[in-house]
Amino acid sequence: MNTEKATHEVEGEVVEVLLVEDNPGDARLIREKLLEVPSFEHRVTHVGRLSEARHQLASARFDVALLDLVLPDKPRMGSLIEIYDQSVRLPIVVLTGLDDETLAMWTLEEGAQDYLVKDQVDGHSLVRCIRRAMKRHTTQTERLRRAPARFALT
Repeated sequence: MNTEKATHEVEGEVVEVLLVEDNPGDARLIREKLLEVPSFEHRVTHVGRLSEARHQLASARFDVALLDLVLPDKPRMGSLIEIYDQSVRLPIVVLTGLDDETLAMWTLEEGAQDYLVKDQVDGHSLVRCIRRAMKRHTTQTERLRRAPARFALT
């Protein structure tokens, strides 16, 4: 998997989005929400199962993943842990129908950049969330990369 460049910092570049959503209707709505922001140049690869997401992550480069927590081949919200373990350098935004503050905090502790409830988000807030997740992820990655150098001097 090529993970050299996890985010785009140059305006106008196409953002590669991996949408992991088993409900075709929800996937269509998410795509429509992304299209509400004409300045957000993106390409969506949609998969409906965690196994398909793992395959895509192994064979292609993505800038962000929009992840439903409950998938047919990974019930009980194990999808976040498996995706995160496979692709640590990929910012993940959980996009779910579950409006649960405890669950939201757990997903953040497990490595997600953000947690959004599908029916509470519009296109502009979704794109803003994606951009911020990518930026935060880049910042965190850079800090981790510099950390060993600081500790080696002591």
